[in-house]
Amino acid sequence: MRLIRAKGFTLLEVVMVISVMGIIMGVGAPVMLAGYRAFFLGSDIQQVDARARLAMERMVRELREAKDSSLPMGRRQDLTFRDKNNISVTFNYVPYSGEIRRNSDILAQGVTDNWFDINEGSPHLISLDLTVSENGQTLQLHSEVTPRN
Repeated sequence: MRLIRAKGFTLLEVVMVISVMGIIMGVGAPVMLAGYRAFFLGSDIQQVDARARLAMERMVRELREAKDSSLPMGRRQDLTFRDKNNISVTFNYVPYSGEIRRNSDILAQGVTDNWFDINEGSPHLISLDLTVSENGQTLQLHSEVTPRN
């Protein structure tokens, strides 16, 4: 008489495979989760950095073209001046909405602090300080510019 061998897995083999897979998943899941968190954190930092730098570069570019005689002296959060075409330009910090505006256009959002410091002397040295926060990430930028006109 011939024995017929049944095809398949025993209960012990199935339980062992499930146990090993559980251990692998238990170790692998936190590692993958940390990777996802790092990716999203890096993305948040990059967005805050890009927005803040864009606003700072635009303000510096326009202040470089400002008429030197139209600049008010002192430290302030808002600044109004005349550009090389004698057009009035206002950089306005709106604390309740966290925005910096150029006239009525929004330059940056998520702004927590903004200062213009215009030193007396010829030519005037303008210091800009900008702090932007979003999703727990804070970026502080500083720049100095001297008007050409």
